[in-house]
Formats: sequence, C-alpha cells, structure tokens
Amino acid sequence: MFKKILNKETLLDPKVLVLIMIVFISIISIALVLTSEKEEDELVIPETKEEAEELMKEEIKEEIGDSISEWEKYVSDEYGFEISYPKKWAFLEDAEKQGSRELLLSFIRPSFMSELEMSVYEAGGYFENIDSFISAQELIFSNVELIESEEIDVSGYEAKKMIYSRNKEIGGYQYTFNYLLIVFKKDDRIYSFFYKDQNVLYDATAESMEKIVDSIKFI
Repeated sequence: MFKKILNKETLLDPKVLVLIMIVFISIISIALVLTSEKEEDELVIPETKEEAEELMKEEIKEEIGDSISEWEKYVSDEYGFEISYPKKWAFLEDAEKQGSRELLLSFIRPSFMSELEMSVYEAGGYFENIDSFISAQELIFSNVELIESEEIDVSGYEAKKMIYSRNKEIGGYQYTFNYLLIVFKKDDRIYSFFYKDQNVLYDATAESMEKIVDSIKFI
C-alpha cells in the first residue's frame, strides 16, 4: 500500500510535500519543547535581587575555596610584600611606571570580569597622605555619593575604607554602581585597592575582594 502511495509522482505532488513538511515541523517543535522543559527544570532562575546575590555568593564561594592557603600567591621582592588570590581568578601585572604609580596588579574574576586593582604610588604632591589621595580619587570618580567611610587595619597599617555609589545611564537605562576604595601608607608609598561593579554584582563579590586585601603581608 505504502509503495503505491509514495511513488515518485506522489512525492512530487505539492500537497504531499506540504503534508511531509507539516509532519517534520511538528516533530521538531515537540522535540524543542521537551528539551526546553528539561533545561528549565535544571536551571535555577532567581526572581529577586536577593536570590541573585545568594546564587552568585555560592558560586564565588566555590571559586575561592575554604582556605586562603590554597590560593595562588604573588610575591614582590622590590616592594617587600606578598598577596594571595583565588586559583581560578586571572592575574595581571603592570610594572611600568606611569606618573606617580609604580605598580599595578589586577585580580580578575573571569565569570563576571569583576576586577580588583591594587596600585602602589610614590607618596608626594596630591598623593602625600591617605586623605589627599582619597580627595584626588574622588575628583576622578566624579558624581559619586559617599555611602560608607571606615578606618580599618591592613597588614598592621592604618587604612581607610570608602564605599561610593553612582547612578549611570547606559543605553537608555539607569544603573547603580558601587565603588570600593581602600588606602594605606607605608613609608614613602601609598597603597590603594579599587573595585567597581554594578550594585548586584558588587554586593555578591565585595567580600571576596576584601579577603584578597586582607591577605597582603609585608616581608
């Protein structure tokens, strides 16, 4: 029966071709729906900002591990310090002197390209002390609001931790960015740590960034 129906002539019949196409498209559509439903069951889609933060924090916790002792370590013989960072994070070093800046280290979380910058400056001029350095940076930041200021200790040195907020329009949408600035002075050099990110990413990642800051030791 099928041999009789599906001969060369009937296969070329427009009505038969349309029917075959409809059946084929229906099969593909069903397969796509089933695949989509399976993927939706496996994916966890956050519905609120708080849930998104928790998911990112869990991911970051897996990245950094339970112990800083398992992290990679950068050692500077010239400046006499060592600092650690998560193994899965990228690391860049720029030792080329630019103005007062003598060294720039970048610790980058690959999945969201979140970046902590550590800079070493020769003290003097606008960078004579912690307060003058912060004032100079605030001029560079432009249109930021100070939301937190705290005196902290970094490797035995008095430091200031500043958190700023800034609203910025990108592509017709308003976004809020948070800035973290930690500054201390040792001998004739200013050491600064800077991290900027959209507020949701910032809230999830800032704690990890501060762990990197806390890991610095002078040797």
